[in-house]
Amino acid sequence: MPRWVDAARELVARIAGQQRQASPGPSGTAWDGLGAVLRTEQRLGAVVDDGAARAALAVAAGRALAGQRATAWLDGPDLLAAHDRLSWCAGRCLPLVVHATLGAADGHAGAAGTGHEAWHGISGTGCFQFLAIHVQDAVDLALVARIVAEQALATGVVAMDREQTAMALQRVALPDRDRCRDLAGDPADIIPCPTDAQRALFGPDRARLPAWFDLDRPVMLGGTQGPEAYGLGVAARRPYFTESLPGIIAEAMRRVSSATGRPLSPLHQHRVDDASIVIVAQGSLVETACALADHLRSHRRQRVGVVGVRQLRPWPQDALRAALSRAERVVVLERVDSPLAADAPLAAELRPLLPGHARIHEVPCGLGGLPVRAADLALLLETLPHTDADRIYLGLDFAPGTAEHPRRQAALDALRRDRPDLVGRGLRASSDRPLDLRPPHTT
Repeated sequence: MPRWVDAARELVARIAGQQRQASPGPSGTAWDGLGAVLRTEQRLGAVVDDGAARAALAVAAGRALAGQRATAWLDGPDLLAAHDRLSWCAGRCLPLVVHATLGAADGHAGAAGTGHEAWHGISGTGCFQFLAIHVQDAVDLALVARIVAEQALATGVVAMDREQTAMALQRVALPDRDRCRDLAGDPADIIPCPTDAQRALFGPDRARLPAWFDLDRPVMLGGTQGPEAYGLGVAARRPYFTESLPGIIAEAMRRVSSATGRPLSPLHQHRVDDASIVIVAQGSLVETACALADHLRSHRRQRVGVVGVRQLRPWPQDALRAALSRAERVVVLERVDSPLAADAPLAAELRPLLPGHARIHEVPCGLGGLPVRAADLALLLETLPHTDADRIYLGLDFAPGTAEHPRRQAALDALRRDRPDLVGRGLRASSDRPLDLRPPHTT
C-alpha cells in the first residue's frame, strides 16, 4: 500500500480525535489512542506540535528550550528518521514528551501496519521509552512521562501500536484538568531540585520548566567541543543524570497509580509465579498473551505466564531477572525481525538475564501489521516441547503443502525439495476459527 494512503488514514483518525474534543463525553467513554492522549496533553497545558517529523520535533524542542510545556507527535518511520534530533533533545536535558504511533518501517516493500523497528531503533538516543498496552495505559503513561520529564529534565517517548491502540476505540477514563494539575503541577511553578546534579546547576530550587534559551541571559548552547571535553560530558550523563531516572520513574508511577487506582509499573506481570513457560511481549500483544495464558491454564493445565514490557529505557533488568527466574522456557514475541543479528532486539537484551536452565525462543510475529492470532500462539506453545527451533515466525507458512493452481503447486514442490529447512521456520494454525479466550464461567 502506498505511504500516502497510510498517512491519509492516520490523518483522518487524528482529525476525528480532535473533533471529539469539542464536546467530550463523560469519563469512561470511547476514545481512540490518538484522541485520548491528545486530550490529556491539552489538559496538561502542553502545546502540541504536529506536522512533518523533523519540523514538529524541532518546534517542540524550541518551546522546551524556552521553558514551555510542549509535545510532538511522530509516526514510526518518522520517529526513526528523527533519531539524531531525539539524541540532541536528550543530550540537552530538554523536559520534552514525544508521542509516537508505531508503524512498520519500509523494507522490501511499503508497509501499512504496526511494526517495532523504530521503537528499538531509537533505544540508544538517551530518551526514556514507554510502550502502552492499551489506550488507558497510553493515557496513564502520558501523565507519568510528563512528571518524569520535568523532574529529571529528560526527554521521553511514549508509544502505542498503530491499528491496535492509536486507531482503536476503547473505553477510557480521562483525567480532568484538576487531576492533571495535581499530578504534573503548573508549568510556572518553582520546585525543589530533586538531584545533586540539578542542585549544582540551579541551586536548591529551580523553575519546573527551565528556560535554557533566554534572550535576557544569553549563553552558548551546544557549541562544538574537543574530544576530551565531549567524552567527559558523555561519561558524566550516567552518574549525574540517568542513574537517578529509575527512581524518579518509580515515584511518578506510584503517584499516578495512587491517583487513578490502576496498577502501573515498568513490567506488567501476569501469573508468572509458578509459570514454566513465560511469554514476554510489548504493546498490544500483552493483552492477547494474558488472555491466552488464562485459557491454557483453565483448559489444558499449562502453566503459562506473561511479562509485558512497558518500559524499554531505562531497561528494567533487575525486575525482569526476578520475573523470569523460575521459567523453563521464555517465548519472546517481537514485531520486528533483525536478519543480520544473532537475536532480535528484545531477545538480545533478555538473554543475559535468564537463569542457566531456561531456554529462549524468539518469535517474530505481527510483521507489517499481520494479525497475531491466539490460535497460532496456542499451537506454538503446544509445539515447543517437540522442536529444536530457537526462532519461529508466527502466523506464516513458508512452504504450504498445497496450492490452488498447478503452477504454484509446482513452485511450492520445488521449494520444499530444495529448501526443506524452510518448512519448520513458520507456524500457522490450520483453522481460521478464532480461539475462544473467554473464562470458563462466561457464556
